Amino acid sequence: VFGGRPGQGKSSLISCMSVGLARRGVKVGVISLEMLGVEIIGRMVSSESRLPLVKFTRGTASDEEIHVAAERMLEIKALPITIADQLRTLSEIIVAMHEQAAKGVQVIFVDYLQKILVPKFRGNRNELVTEISGTMKELSMSLKLPVVSCAQLNRESEKNDREPTMADLRDSGAIEQDADFVGLIHGRGKGPDPELDGAEATDIIVGKNRSGETTRLAMAFRKEIFRFDDL
Repeated sequence: VFGGRPGQGKSSLISCMSVGLARRGVKVGVISLEMLGVEIIGRMVSSESRLPLVKFTRGTASDEEIHVAAERMLEIKALPITIADQLRTLSEIIVAMHEQAAKGVQVIFVDYLQKILVPKFRGNRNELVTEISGTMKELSMSLKLPVVSCAQLNRESEKNDREPTMADLRDSGAIEQDADFVGLIHGRGKGPDPELDGAEATDIIVGKNRSGETTRLAMAFRKEIFRFDDL
């Protein structure tokens, strides 16, 4: 699970991870509850070409930039990435994950966990997210592949001006309990470091890692191109 507040780059992070893994020959599945597939591809092209997507939506890109973006788009089209969008319910997502696994997908990204619906669910919000989190865990084990989910954090860390902790995962403590790995996105703002070059200094705080150490990763989040770079 990767947790973050809105606008801190959860979707951008898993997009970068998807392309990075696919470039290494890993078959990737993406299930999006927030964006259409064409939007996801657009963000991938922006990230890989290092060109702001707004240049193309506003029609201000130069011929050279259009050429570069077209080349990156062809490269991404050739990568082993399968995208399922316009899904809402847990049952739809379960079917999509089984379909992707049947196609040989080796890792599935779900964006994001708390957007999943369970029609006619009679419990409260906490019980609903507990059900969804447990199902993601069960699917990961039954399909024998990693499932990487984004999750929202509550506002407490922002209100108190502190780093997020696993207790800030919104709606249910079951997310922290079920996950093998929890990474928390902590934006530190733009700093004077020339290596950042206008990007936002961002830490990925590894709060839980059943297979390794807990640590933090120093990243630069370039919001205008939906890209995380390792510092």
